[in-house]
Amino acid sequence: GLREGDDAAFVRDLRCFSHDVDQGGKEAFKAALKKLESFSRNRDGREIFHSKEGIVPLRPLICGGDDLTFISDGRVGLALAAEYLRALAGKTVQVGRGEKPLSACAGVVIAHAKHPFARAYTLAEDLCRQTKAKRRKSRDNGSWLDFQLVLDSGEPVVSQLRARWYKAADGGCLCQRPYRVGDGETGPADWDGFVKCWRHFHRWPRSRAKDFLAALAAGKEASEEFITQYKSRGVEPPEVEGWLGSGDGWDNGRTPYFDPLEVLDFFHPLSEEGGRRP
Repeated sequence: GLREGDDAAFVRDLRCFSHDVDQGGKEAFKAALKKLESFSRNRDGREIFHSKEGIVPLRPLICGGDDLTFISDGRVGLALAAEYLRALAGKTVQVGRGEKPLSACAGVVIAHAKHPFARAYTLAEDLCRQTKAKRRKSRDNGSWLDFQLVLDSGEPVVSQLRARWYKAADGGCLCQRPYRVGDGETGPADWDGFVKCWRHFHRWPRSRAKDFLAALAAGKEASEEFITQYKSRGVEPPEVEGWLGSGDGWDNGRTPYFDPLEVLDFFHPLSEEGGRRP
């Protein structure tokens, strides 16, 4: 930690620490922006957006140290936040006579352009706060990311949203989030595992993906029926490392499939994270 007992040394250490955090945060944001600036993705022959003369669909609101808030095109906001956290993980700060890696938590809200901004901002703060609490509880020092798709202008309280809309008919938990970002793992609680699942489902016809989403919401019995039906046609859901799921797509009341299916049309990776781009 910072040196104690010597006021002058403590002040120098604190200034150095603050400078490193600020510099690391800015460099990580620049690295994420470079990914966004070069991003141009066609789907079904249509371009999502095109960066022209350095103009990208993003507006930063707060950018100081690891405190970052921005508004962007909803289709890239989640991926951009993940890229920022991934870049931040490669930075270090001077703490006393040693160095420690930087990390942060992020909350991402995907909402309609006409959604009240104040409510979206409050929800993002709530997501970030709860993600930090979960990270502390797990004793993990890495970067974590949570997100929420908002389809109405209800109260911006994460716990109420999750309790109301993210329980299967038989009581199973549909949410796997938050995810750890930047450690290269692909398990059910890791960002690369989420992206790997998303890429798999992105190759499916939209009607099949929506049917599986509805089956998961209906519970284990409907999910097992869906998986059995499509296995007979040579189609299976993606494998998830470290997840002991059975043929119904669930394990101990949780599923890794709902999250990527829910944001299938609201997320587009900016890099080759989680596997090969379809």
